[in-house]
Amino acid sequence: MNTATLTSRPAPIPWLPFIRSEVSLLISCFAFVVIAVGQIGAIGVHFFGFDRVTMAYANFWAFDFTLIGMLIVPWLPLPSLHNHTRAQRLDLMVQVWVCTYVAIVFTWEIPWLLLYKHIAVAHDQFWAYQFWAYIDGGDIRYKDPDAQVLFAEFWTCLNGVGALFAIRAWFKSNKTSAAAVFYLMLAAVGHITTSAQYFLTETLTGFPNVDVTVASNFWAKFVFSNCSWMIMPFIVIVWGMGTIKRIYSQNPAR
Repeated sequence: MNTATLTSRPAPIPWLPFIRSEVSLLISCFAFVVIAVGQIGAIGVHFFGFDRVTMAYANFWAFDFTLIGMLIVPWLPLPSLHNHTRAQRLDLMVQVWVCTYVAIVFTWEIPWLLLYKHIAVAHDQFWAYQFWAYIDGGDIRYKDPDAQVLFAEFWTCLNGVGALFAIRAWFKSNKTSAAAVFYLMLAAVGHITTSAQYFLTETLTGFPNVDVTVASNFWAKFVFSNCSWMIMPFIVIVWGMGTIKRIYSQNPAR
């Protein structure tokens, strides 16, 4: 990514130092939307009696909108990206994706994996709402998870922890760490296998955990909320192959 291009323009919001361009502004807005919708849902359900399923579906649609939005931002005709090549835009897209799934791992999946037994009996507890919203939205596997679900989540958490170190090494090396790229490609393979297992299992068994008659359940939850973990890993692998080639061509002694 051409960071000089991104930082050479005046900051859109000077009193927010992490908002350095239209790119970071848009991504921050998308992140704020999904966080706000989740909190509004929790407050609405627990203090104003809003319907849990309706709010869960709203969470899914908001998540889908914001995740897809963040991944599209690098390809928009923004002034700060005017001089970026396709490779640089792809690089930015992958960075957004990795940072997003790492954030999800540390804010949702690891806490769920550590506390799932407590969450299962905390249906009416405010602190457990973010987990129950997923269950209320139709995926009852997470109420009483079997070994398959636990293994998939454990593997995803390992991927996320490793990806945190990899993306840190990537930035710290000024985007020259081949090891970081190789790990992110390996993590992508892990995402493909667990996602394919989920989609195939549900499809071949007649969608036991998906209500195909409700658009918010089938499309928002089953398809759109999960398909990024099936599509983006292939994009990461393509990015990784091109990036490794670039790294070694710039430093043949490696």
